[in-house]
Amino acid sequence: NDNAYNYHQIGDKRTYEDILSQAMPHTSNSESSLSQSQSTAGTPNASSGIKINYGECDIQPSKMPDHEVTPTFTASYPGSGAKMTWNLIEAITGIVTGDDFQLNGQQNVVSIKTHYPSHEGREIPNAQSIPRAILLLRHPLQSIPSYFNYLYEMEHSLENHSTRAPLQEWITWRNGNYDRQLQVWRRHTEYWMDHYSSTELRLILPYERLTNDFEGPIEATRIAEFLSRSDGVTVANPEDVPCIWHKIVKYHVSAREGSKKNDGSSSNSNNNNN
Repeated sequence: NDNAYNYHQIGDKRTYEDILSQAMPHTSNSESSLSQSQSTAGTPNASSGIKINYGECDIQPSKMPDHEVTPTFTASYPGSGAKMTWNLIEAITGIVTGDDFQLNGQQNVVSIKTHYPSHEGREIPNAQSIPRAILLLRHPLQSIPSYFNYLYEMEHSLENHSTRAPLQEWITWRNGNYDRQLQVWRRHTEYWMDHYSSTELRLILPYERLTNDFEGPIEATRIAEFLSRSDGVTVANPEDVPCIWHKIVKYHVSAREGSKKNDGSSSNSNNNNN
């Protein structure tokens, strides 16, 4: 089936699930309770029909800090939701983020988005001075096609996330590039796992959980807790994080709900997989 992605193993006999199980702590009972406690009223979950109450919150525009901040890397293979996570980090902290192409020596940001060592990223001078990293992982069966779609839009001067590439274009590119990109995905993951091997200095963030109606607020809470340990960073109140997550990650749902309430409120973010 030309529309199916039948690659499962990541290079050797390890699978994506193996990598996550080795790198991620098991969900605690308290996290499970948090997930269940949200299932009272609010947004319908498409798969279960349960309505989830994410609460109310007001997201302010992020700003340059007027004090010194220790940044954290946010690393991902292209097509893994980096811009979405970037927006979420800014909303949780109120501090601007940067990326590896736009810093120009300025590192007084809360997070530095990077795709390095893939060719879509670049190595940052004095990178060793940045003490901690968030590694955003998305299954290569989804991230590689998403990356191709980004390349297609760039090649045809299309707005990002505006057009799905034609199937035949994908098939042609896939047949010539998929195996190599699978290795790029693997090398990228290994690079960040090796350079930030301590679990105290590294947060593994699975895209599949971050975008899940139940697990997403828990993952956003993990982001907030991790970033709160950085010098100069304060984060939103824990009770506001689920709402912030909903407005950023599920911005199209949040905006639609706001329109129904006629309150004129909507998220000003864009869910950008690159």
